[in-house]
Formats: sequence, structure tokens, C-alpha cells
Amino acid sequence: MFLIAYPRGVATYDLAALICHHGTAGSGHYTAYCLNYLNDQWYEFDDQYVTAVDAEIVRNCEAYVLFYRKCGDEMIKKRQCAVELMKRSQNEGLLKFHISKQWVNKFNNFAEPGPISNSDFLCIHGGVPPQKATFAEELCTIIPQAVWEYLHDTFSGGPPCTHLYICPICQAEQNNLNEKRKRELEEFTALNAAFQRLENPSVVYAIGMNWFKIWEIFVCKNGEVPGPIDNSAICYVKNNQAVLKQGSDFCSMSKEMYQYLHNIYGGGPDIILQPTAKVSSQSSTTSNPGQSKSLSTVSNHAQVHTSSKMNLSSHSHTLPCSNSSKSLCDPEHGKNPTLTENTEISSPDQNVPILKHTKI
Repeated sequence: MFLIAYPRGVATYDLAALICHHGTAGSGHYTAYCLNYLNDQWYEFDDQYVTAVDAEIVRNCEAYVLFYRKCGDEMIKKRQCAVELMKRSQNEGLLKFHISKQWVNKFNNFAEPGPISNSDFLCIHGGVPPQKATFAEELCTIIPQAVWEYLHDTFSGGPPCTHLYICPICQAEQNNLNEKRKRELEEFTALNAAFQRLENPSVVYAIGMNWFKIWEIFVCKNGEVPGPIDNSAICYVKNNQAVLKQGSDFCSMSKEMYQYLHNIYGGGPDIILQPTAKVSSQSSTTSNPGQSKSLSTVSNHAQVHTSSKMNLSSHSHTLPCSNSSKSLCDPEHGKNPTLTENTEISSPDQNVPILKHTKI
């Protein structure tokens, strides 16, 4: 026999809301009743209509789902004590403290709100993260010193905050990250421009579009720093060599472009579409009449075969092309072997020229 040990005391729950279903199992309509604890009034929610109703109507309705809120006498006493302190100490004490509105909501509604947590508007250093500087005041409320001391002694947590300021440590990290975005965008754009000018590139690498899009969002839209390059979804290993999967989603780039990203982020595996080989334009034109010239003569160890040159100048994306990368983004430019290079980048928000989405 197993004995189940329950904690001391009896927990009680108050009905806070319920959902009613009108109709059959196949179709019908839903309405809801919710209690406003501020005025102890029940309300009926029926689509866009909200109506105050008597508690007797709620008691006699056919409920489909019920929502309860845990309550306890101890928590009610703590709330009353905090309210009394707020009234008495408005003009007392030299300091005012900022506290999370989110935690205050838990304090007002939960039987067990847990430790104070100001992490929704403060960083680990106790300041405001730069990205939250414009709306940090909306995330917190100000309480007197006596109320803060009572809440902190009762629930612990924090960190305490008497002044909202932008954290200098986080600001320096943000500045370094912005410089990283700008530098990578400028250097990669220059390498891509050089790649587009090559009529017959000797080596071409493949990189998974899933990872490339994450990196693109990082440099163009202030996204998160990507992890290591991950080509596992677009290749399989054969004879200890990464082989490109047919139909996989990837983009092609020069050796210099791939190595540039790989030196920063690492990862892999490396997938070579076109190994070093001499190009025979005449042979390619003869074997593929009516098509553009072959990218190269593929050796026996090449991971992918192609009969026509990939249009590396064209690509598919939903973002508008910036002036600085127009020559790379315009599909008509890809047909002209003399592309105009312009690598001046005014800000990290400009679009990186996305390479062609190539399907094998």
C-alpha cells in the first residue's frame, strides 16, 4: 500500500471564468462569462458584445470549460498590508523603486506569485537593455521605499532598481554587434561582386539556404547571431565526402565567399559543386546547343552535374533591391558579363545580395 502525502493546509479555488457551448457536436456557438475581481461583477462575452450579468445567471448556465483561481487567506492579508503601506508611505522615504508590472499583476491575482522578477525591463547588470530603452517605463511601475522593502522581505527576488538608465555594458556589446553586421555585409558584398564578374569560376561551393537566410536576417535586419554553418540538410556522406542531395535548397558561391563565412562561423560540411578544372567553352557549346555555356567540365569526383551555366546573378527574394546592390539583384544584369561594382554600404540595414536559389 502506498500512502500519498498532501501538504498541510487546504487550498481553495474561486471560479474566475467559464465557457458555454450552444449547439450540437457538429456546429454551434461559444460564449464566455468572466469575473472582474475589481468590482466583483460578472460579464458575458458574446462575440463583440459584453454585458454585465447577475451571478445567478452564471450559476445556472451549462458550462463547457471552467477556470478557477487559487486563493488563500495569507495572500489576501499580504495584499492588504501592501495597500496600507502604499497609502501611508507615499511621501515617506528618500527613494522610489521601479518594479515589474508583470510581477505586480501576479501579486494581485496569484495565490503564489513567486519571487520578484524585474528581468522584463532590466538586464543582468541591473540596467536597461539598449533595445528596451524607449519603452522600459511602460514595463514597470514606481512604488515607495517602504512597499519595496516589505515586498522584497516577503518574496525576495529583484534586482532592485531606483533609476532607469541604459546599461553601458550592454550598450558596448550592442555597438560591437552593429559593427560586426556592417563589416560582414560590406565584405561579403564585395566578394559577391567579384564572383559575379567571373565568366568561368574555377571552384563553386554550396551552402544551405536555411542557414544563409538566418545570416542574412542578422546582417540586414538586426537578427540574432547565427550559429555554425549547417549543411547537413542538403548533403549526405559517401566515401567520406559530402555529396549534394538532389532537390535540396541551397545557393552557390565562390570559394572566397564560402571561406569568408566559414572562417567566422565554422561548421559545414564543405560541399564543392565545381572542383578546380579547365573550362572548355567550345565543347560545352557543342554538347548543349541552344543553351548557355557550361559552368565547367565536371570531374568524376564532382558532387553534382550540370549541363548549363547557373545564373548566379539572379535570385529570388521578397526584399527591394538597394541602389548599392542593384547590379547584383537585377536579373537582366546577370546576362551582361560587364557588371558594375558598387560596394559602398551606408548602413547595415541594406539588403545583402542573395544568391540564386538553385534546385538540383
